[in-house]
Amino acid sequence: MSHDFIGTQNTQNRKGLPTGILILLIVVLAWAGAGVLRDSSKRDASPVARQPSVPFRELESYVKAGVTWRNIVVDPDIKKGPLCTLAGELHAAFPTTRVRIFTDDKRFNEYMRWDLHYPDPAFPSPNEWTDKHLVGIINRMMDDGKMRWQLYPMGRAGMKYADGDASNAITYLE
Repeated sequence: MSHDFIGTQNTQNRKGLPTGILILLIVVLAWAGAGVLRDSSKRDASPVARQPSVPFRELESYVKAGVTWRNIVVDPDIKKGPLCTLAGELHAAFPTTRVRIFTDDKRFNEYMRWDLHYPDPAFPSPNEWTDKHLVGIINRMMDDGKMRWQLYPMGRAGMKYADGDASNAITYLE
């Protein structure tokens, strides 16, 4: 019979593993299976992080001027209904967080650097990419004289969701 590192007796199973380690392994595997241990990008316990109704991939989030911006990528062929549903879920899960919704991430890091350093000319905006892939933002914006959370269209990418009028919200979230 052997003693483990805290001086208690330790029996071993048939494969030679200390019973305590075997129990710990079982507990860790049970936690992992139950979703307690998750991918670091999904540490938030919100319903969106667990089971979104619309698939998306989260990009790097960052803080600019004291405001947190989450950034996600959705399918480039997403329809207006599912996009509005996802915006509602995201706003419900993160009610004070702004979100940018893209359909591609190839130049996202360049976009983020531009945004964080604007108006520094050393960090140019990837305008063409942004116009094509930034669908919209979830933000609290002025509408009819009051501040309202909304999914707002951005560039050419967002126009198809705004029924051709980029001055209007795609949907209101409150």
